[in-house]
Amino acid sequence: MGFAESIRTCFSKYFTFSGRAARPEFWWFVLFIFVSNIVLTLFDEQFFGLPGQNFLTGSPLSGLFSLVVFFPMLAVAWRRLHDTGRPGWLAILPIALNILAIVGVFSGIVLFATMHQQGGDEDQLRSLAAILGVNGILLVFAAQFVMTVLLIWWCSRPGEPGVNAWGAPPLR
Repeated sequence: MGFAESIRTCFSKYFTFSGRAARPEFWWFVLFIFVSNIVLTLFDEQFFGLPGQNFLTGSPLSGLFSLVVFFPMLAVAWRRLHDTGRPGWLAILPIALNILAIVGVFSGIVLFATMHQQGGDEDQLRSLAAILGVNGILLVFAAQFVMTVLLIWWCSRPGEPGVNAWGAPPLR
């Protein structure tokens, strides 16, 4: 499978999470997304200013592109994991870690605001929040790193020969 065929296949299987995907299908699509993001970020900088200058208009092209390719990328990663004999839901673990981190931050804010309103010692609350916050960030960062390395490793492995639990091997 070549570059253009991989892109066509991934977009034609936009929401297809069943079946298997060969390594070339996955990695050519990853390359397409990587190169496209670089090009679109350069366009964004040229036409909309430096990233981060304005949150709403800083990078509309690359942001829109990321939204468009989110589901095809998730679907092809899901199918690629199936090809290696692993469950596809492992592809959403980094996303789940991000959501869990956001929930943890907001829960911590609510908890410490409530404790502050009930007359808790401000210095103790600040030090506790700092310790929990730093440790939480380090824990999420470490988990994200480990999951990213594992997903890259799993997606780079050869597919299982023959039929597995997710179907026949894809055309290579």
